[in-house]
Amino acid sequence: MSDYKLNKNERIDVEEILKDLEHYHPRRRGWTWRTPAPAEQLKQGPFQYRDISANMEGDSVGLMTAHYFDNIDPQPMPTITTEIASGRFEDDIRRMRMAAHHGADHIMVIRTAGQSHFDGLIEGTPQGIGGVPITRKQVRAQRKALDMIEDEVGRPINYHSYVSGVAGPDVAVMFAEEGVNGWHQDPQYNVLYRNINCVRSFVDACESKRIMAWADKYRTLKVRTNADTPADAKKARELGAEGIGLCRTEHMFFEADRIAAFREMICSDTAEEREVALAKILPYQQGDFEKLYTALEGNPVTIRFLDPPLHEFVPTEEADIEALAKAQGKSVADIKAIIASLHEFNPMMGHRGCRLAVTYPEIAKMQTAAVIRAAINVQKAHADWNVKPEIMIPLVGDVKELKFVKKVVVETADAEIAAAGVELAYEVGTMIEIPRACLTADEIAANADFFCFGTNDLTQMTYGFSRDDAGKFLEAYYETKIFENDPFAKLDQVGVGKLMNMAISLGRPVNPNLHVGICGEHGGDPTSVEFCHKIGLDYVSCSPFRVPIARLAAAQAAISNK
Repeated sequence: MSDYKLNKNERIDVEEILKDLEHYHPRRRGWTWRTPAPAEQLKQGPFQYRDISANMEGDSVGLMTAHYFDNIDPQPMPTITTEIASGRFEDDIRRMRMAAHHGADHIMVIRTAGQSHFDGLIEGTPQGIGGVPITRKQVRAQRKALDMIEDEVGRPINYHSYVSGVAGPDVAVMFAEEGVNGWHQDPQYNVLYRNINCVRSFVDACESKRIMAWADKYRTLKVRTNADTPADAKKARELGAEGIGLCRTEHMFFEADRIAAFREMICSDTAEEREVALAKILPYQQGDFEKLYTALEGNPVTIRFLDPPLHEFVPTEEADIEALAKAQGKSVADIKAIIASLHEFNPMMGHRGCRLAVTYPEIAKMQTAAVIRAAINVQKAHADWNVKPEIMIPLVGDVKELKFVKKVVVETADAEIAAAGVELAYEVGTMIEIPRACLTADEIAANADFFCFGTNDLTQMTYGFSRDDAGKFLEAYYETKIFENDPFAKLDQVGVGKLMNMAISLGRPVNPNLHVGICGEHGGDPTSVEFCHKIGLDYVSCSPFRVPIARLAAAQAAISNK
């Protein structure tokens, strides 16, 4: 992750803002408000005030006219909002920065979501003109820039979005996930689409709770969440999630306090050296898992073991490479040679998933120890909970892969449980994301406690194209009616769906206790949720802010398919 910080005497480096954007998460959600000034601050110079906020903290710049009043610059209690609609990303964040330094608490960015919306064409808004869609990358980049601006000025800044045009629930959910603190729409659309607005009146909220209660009464599908942090898990629980269907452990390795040790592991020459490096990470992983178990209060937590290829974790900056070489007692040239050796022509289908655990079983041992130790500690602290870890092995395509990794997991887990002198049940399952796994699901089910469909990768491998590159031709597919929908947003029920149905039909007769879920992005799409209900899944798992959508879709599916 980048250590870049803003310097008030330098321009913002846009390339630094965009660096590692895929790993960036907003630091906070929700609004902040000004606090009233204490009594001793109400008198400033010759003036006595009755309704002002506390003096600004951090590096803020007073109004120019304050120079004529002994630099007195009282701040009002009403929040100060500024509107940004310049049309260029760099100009947007530059104006955000300027507004923050001059006391703005709330910064609103104009966007469009309507088809050829007249206001959008006239205003030339930054996130799209007319029918050009709002993108997650643009929103995330502005939130990241604003987080840095917050550090620079020393106080929280609220990030708002005014959408000129019709923004459906998908846009609202994306805003929530990316740390937008307030959502606003044109008045006519506010009325027309009031049921999907993120900010609702008290009456709307009460009605929503009643509708969701009805939904929970009728649905049979459980709804879990994809969460890697305690904050996301807690929010998902508040929104009705009944467990974690996917915890991506690789996100935990990117934290600054553990990435150095993981890089040492990658650059080690022997299994013993790798174990020494992984031992440094184990306490962090265990702590992460303890917080997740606690946030879920005894509900199921599915933890996916390391999935991405190792090249994603190695340093790219010269200073980081030199530091790693020093820590490893190697030359810079040696470290660069190791990094070069990790390069793959097609990483999506390369050395990742269970293949990492086959090559380096010590990674699976460390992660298993962290999972089991965390579960034991949380179970001891909460005797009334039923903490039952679900360990998920990713990217299995052959049953022998699962058998190999499962043996490592079971031996490690049983040893940890025996050493602790306790009883703890756990499950070992697999992520079904390779077509061959669907075709041989009967063999795999005999060795798995559960299946979880990773439909992001399953869609990629079924179609044979990467979702990272498909944008180059999908637009032509829509225009020529080859595709009506993005297969990564709405599940392909004809192809991918047939593979899923086949896997369930083959797996359950062999293992009647097999429970099956889905944890791809499709888990929050209503039409995909209905399909999951029809083929007999036990649960869907989606991002925290899509949980209510999935709950409602599951109820509609149950009612319409009676």
